[in-house]
Amino acid sequence: MVSSGYKKIIWGILISGLHINRDIGVFAVQIIPSTIGYVILYMGIKELHEQAGLEYMEKLKKDTLRLVILSGVFWIYGFLFGYKMALSKGIAICFYLVELLLYGDLLNKSIKYYKETNREKYADRLRKSRMSFIKAFIALLALHLVAMLPQTAMYLEYPCLTLMFMAKVWLTLMIQKLSWDNVNEV
Repeated sequence: MVSSGYKKIIWGILISGLHINRDIGVFAVQIIPSTIGYVILYMGIKELHEQAGLEYMEKLKKDTLRLVILSGVFWIYGFLFGYKMALSKGIAICFYLVELLLYGDLLNKSIKYYKETNREKYADRLRKSRMSFIKAFIALLALHLVAMLPQTAMYLEYPCLTLMFMAKVWLTLMIQKLSWDNVNEV
């Protein structure tokens, strides 16, 4: 059974990946702003922190709050200056790096919790999945950098964004198997 904190995390990750940027005249609009997803993600991590009462979850909660603030600033920046500029795309790459660090930390904390509750088998399985996910996400970041080149942007931008969303779906599938509600369930 997936705990309600992890359910919020899953929805936050999915919603953060569903944003669509549209430049309309002078301003840019983000349909389903990623900030909404990050707020839901923060609420899920906050709930896990309160539920488990583990000290090492405090840092994860603070990092998620920073991500919420950064996404809000980027959303306002994108609204005022657009999302097509090279600087906006560079900021997006940095944002993906912060996101990757947060997701890796979330999985690390979950592995640590599994070890503390004597669920070594699940911790080992999650550790292997985590490393595969991190490698794939880094490869997508490299592809995203290549997609920023004017010669390749037309061909790679949308496939890259689609693959990035698929990576987030993969992460949510890994998280879906996690539970902190009952030590005997996984």
